[in-house]
Amino acid sequence: MFSIFSDEAEPPAERRKAVISLAAITFGVLAQSIGAPSGLHSVAPLFYIAAMLPAAGTNGGERLSASADLCAMLAFASISVRNFTDGVELLAALGTIVIAAGLISAHQRTCVRLETAVAELEHQTRRFKQTFDLSPVALWEQDFTEIVEHLRAIRASGVIDLAKYARGNPSFGPECARRISTRAVNQAAVEMLGAASQHELLGGMHRFIPEDASLFIEALQALMDGRERYEGLARLRGPRGQLSTAYVAIRFPNEREGLARVIVGMIDVTERQRMLSELREAQAALTAAKRFSEMGALSATITHELSQPIAGMVMNAQTSLRWLRDKGDIRSAVGSLERLVRDARRAGEILEFTRSRLSGEGETQADDVEVESLIGEVVQIVEDELRAANVRLEVTMEHRACQIAGPRVELQQVLVNLVSNALHAVKDADAARRRIQLKASSDGRGTITFMVADCGPGIPDTVADQLFAPLFTTRPDGMGMGLSIAKKAIESRGGRISAYNRVDGAVFEFTLPAVVAIPERASQKATS
Repeated sequence: MFSIFSDEAEPPAERRKAVISLAAITFGVLAQSIGAPSGLHSVAPLFYIAAMLPAAGTNGGERLSASADLCAMLAFASISVRNFTDGVELLAALGTIVIAAGLISAHQRTCVRLETAVAELEHQTRRFKQTFDLSPVALWEQDFTEIVEHLRAIRASGVIDLAKYARGNPSFGPECARRISTRAVNQAAVEMLGAASQHELLGGMHRFIPEDASLFIEALQALMDGRERYEGLARLRGPRGQLSTAYVAIRFPNEREGLARVIVGMIDVTERQRMLSELREAQAALTAAKRFSEMGALSATITHELSQPIAGMVMNAQTSLRWLRDKGDIRSAVGSLERLVRDARRAGEILEFTRSRLSGEGETQADDVEVESLIGEVVQIVEDELRAANVRLEVTMEHRACQIAGPRVELQQVLVNLVSNALHAVKDADAARRRIQLKASSDGRGTITFMVADCGPGIPDTVADQLFAPLFTTRPDGMGMGLSIAKKAIESRGGRISAYNRVDGAVFEFTLPAVVAIPERASQKATS
C-alpha cells in the first residue's frame, strides 16, 4: 500500500505492510460486493480496518489519512456495484472506517509521545551515566534500604544517641556498614581508594570503614534524625589498607524517591589534611621559636638595664675601699657606700618592674612622676659615669612641677639610656666638646618634650632607619637594646621618639603627655 503513495524505495518490512494492506482491501471489497444472503458484507469493515493498521506508526500520519480515504472510496464503489440504494449499509461502513481511523490515529499519537518520552529518558540516562563516570568527584551509588530499616528498629527500641550506643556496642558500626551496599562507583572513587577496578568497590561498605567509625556514626545519626542531607569528613580504608580522608556529601531521599539508589559524593582531602597538620606543627614550632626569641630579647633587656647600676655598684665599692684603705677617709667612703646602696636599690627596682611586666601587673604600677624629680634622679644615676669620662651635663627644665604618667623606673631607664649613649658619643672628643644637653620643655598644649643632645660625630645616614631596631648597635660592646626599649616604653605611654642630626652632633627627642598642665613658666639651668 505504501508504494502507492510514495515513489521512494521501500525496505522489506514496508513492502510486507503494503502487501498485507492490499490483501485486506481486496478482501474488504469482495466481502462488500457479495450479496446480503452470504453475510460476508457485514465483516467487510474489519478488512478495511486491517488495511489501515499497517499505516499506523511514528511517521504514518499522512499515510493513515490516505489509507482511510482509499478504504472509504472502495467501500462506496463496492456497495454501489451491488446495491447503490443501500445508504444505511454505506453509512455504517463509512462510520466504521472513520471511527477506526480516529482510534488508530489516537493510538498513533500516544505511541509517538511514548516513544519521545522513552527517547528523552534514555538520553537523560546516558547523560547521567556520562556525568557519573566522568565526574572528578568520587561518586558512589548505594542501596540504603536495609540500613534505613535497621535504624528504624534501633530507634523503636529507644536509642536516640547513636554515638553513645556505638560506644557501648563496638559491633554496631561495622554491622551498619554491612547493610549499606554499593551498586556502582565512578573512576574517581577507584583512584581515591587505590582500587584495581570499579568491581572491587562493589558490595558492603564495612570493608572500607576503619575501626574508628565515629565520623561514620555521625552520618548515620543524620539519617536516623530525618535530615535532608549530611556533609562532613570521613575516614576510609582502601582495599590495600591505605587510609584516606574524604569530604562526604549525601542527600538522603525519602521512601517515595527510592532508597535503593542513593548517590554519595566524596572529595579526597587527604593531602589537604596532611598539609593542615604540617601547618599546625609549623605554627607550634614557630610559637615555640618566638617564645625562645622573646626570652632571649628579655634576657638581653635585663642584662642591658642592669649593666649600668651594677657597674655603678662596682665603681662605688672600689672607691669606698680606696677611701678606707689608702686615705682612711671614712666620710668619703660612707658617701660611696650610700651611692652603692642607691644603685643596688635601683637594680632591685628594675628587676621588680620587669617581673611585674611579665606577670601582667605592669599597668597597676603606673604613677604620676614630676619632671623635676625625674631629671634629678637621672642626674644622680649618671653622675659617676660623667665624672669618670670628664663629660659635662647641662640640664634645662621648664614647668618643673609638671607631671607625666608612667612607671618611674621605666622613665628613668629611658633617660639614662639616652644620656649613656650621648656619653659614649663624646667621650673621645676634645675636652671642650665633651658636653651633653638634657632639656625638658612644654609646647603649651599639654605635651612635655625631653631632649638629649651631644656634640659627637652625629648619626650616620646609613643607619638612621635602623636606630630603634632591636639588637642593632654601632658600638663594638653594645647590645642594641637601649633605643629599642626606649621606643617601646615611650610609644606605650602615648608618646613619640625621634632622632636627627644638628650642626654639632646628634639629638634624641621624645614627647609624653602631661598629667597636669602648668600655666606658669619657670626655667632653671644647671650644669654638672
